[in-house]
Amino acid sequence: MTETALRYATARVAERPERLEPRTLYIVGEGNDRFCAAMVCPCGCGADLNMSLVAGDEPSWRAKTHLDGTSTLFPSVARTMGCRSHFVLRRGRVIWCTWQAPRCRRRHRLWDRLRAALLG
Repeated sequence: MTETALRYATARVAERPERLEPRTLYIVGEGNDRFCAAMVCPCGCGADLNMSLVAGDEPSWRAKTHLDGTSTLFPSVARTMGCRSHFVLRRGRVIWCTWQAPRCRRRHRLWDRLRAALLG
């Protein structure tokens, strides 16, 4: 697989698609009025992620589209429910934050179960 095949492409759309394609970051809005970024969670759980691009919203993100068709999304995306993924999308690449990489999350869940069993 080539390096570019592993990157998320950027799609500018007027409305959020009903079904999101994997490895695509959707920037939703018309012209310079962008209000949402949407993507499928990169961990593989299949959850749809929606990040507000409206400056006054809490939380809100910023998206920058690069000439090569990739985007950077910041700050990081941290799911508080479900898979609990935590990552940054930089130039179309997913960069996992600390222990949130899928391999490390499995190990961390095992420790959580052991700790719960020991502490009651």
